[in-house]
Amino acid sequence: MNLIYIILIVILVVLTIPVLFGLLLPVFKPRLSQNGSIYLYAFSSGFFFILGVFGFLSEAKEDLIGWFELNNTPIVNQWLISISILGLVSAFVLTSSLFIKYLLVKKIGNKDAKDHGVHEGHDQHQVHNHDQLIYNPNDVDPKAKLFSILLILAHKIPGGLILGFLIFSISEKQDIDLLQIMFLVTFILHMIPEALIIFYRQIEVGIDKWKATLNSFLATMILIPFIFIGAYSSSAIHSNANFEIIFAIAKVCVGSFFIYTALIEFIPEFLHQNINAKTWYFSMIFLIIGIVSCLSIFSVHAH
Repeated sequence: MNLIYIILIVILVVLTIPVLFGLLLPVFKPRLSQNGSIYLYAFSSGFFFILGVFGFLSEAKEDLIGWFELNNTPIVNQWLISISILGLVSAFVLTSSLFIKYLLVKKIGNKDAKDHGVHEGHDQHQVHNHDQLIYNPNDVDPKAKLFSILLILAHKIPGGLILGFLIFSISEKQDIDLLQIMFLVTFILHMIPEALIIFYRQIEVGIDKWKATLNSFLATMILIPFIFIGAYSSSAIHSNANFEIIFAIAKVCVGSFFIYTALIEFIPEFLHQNINAKTWYFSMIFLIIGIVSCLSIFSVHAH
């Protein structure tokens, strides 16, 4: 079968369920209750944290191991390269994301201060006064919530490329095996929590449900150009002797985005709420469900 036909079939298979799911949200559940929002963030925190650590960082380590074996890298150099890529790159991404978040919140706070006649020198974090124990920078202005959507979208670049590589492999063999089918299934499953977060995060900011639906649809479509790029560049990329190193760095960056999103963006969203004991325990249950769900998906994940 021609490569272009396989690309179109895989795009149809992979995107149909997330797109239909996204179109149903504004019709049947355009908004979440406070508890529903808490449980969604608790589930997503566990899911995204495991996705970052067990998914992308683990795969980056596997890429490095493959490169080490191919080049007979001395053990000391393996340690140094692993620490540099897994440790320093992730540290850079996490701290950079936090710094960008700080600048974003500060800019939004200063703008709101001017709009409401608050002196620019006044501490914007004091304008939002509440008795919650955990500080959440998104309280300064809900628009700061959109930053997490950008981080989620960033992973669609390597995701699309990997799908493209898979399509090229299917085209070369003119066959699809069980592991490749399982990869497509797990890829579809991991897109559903992303669709929920992208949609409801926009609703919380105040975006109209149909505009949020359109934005969510466009966010899903971001995969398509990178699927084409991955499929048509697969042969050239894999002929590069250092492609495992390049992919390892990319996966560490994406994994770090998910870790940041889980720990810094989502956890404060449900822990800083004034909730009763029952809601707290249920939120912890949903956190555990998120962890177990992602671990289950990656237990059958094929590379």
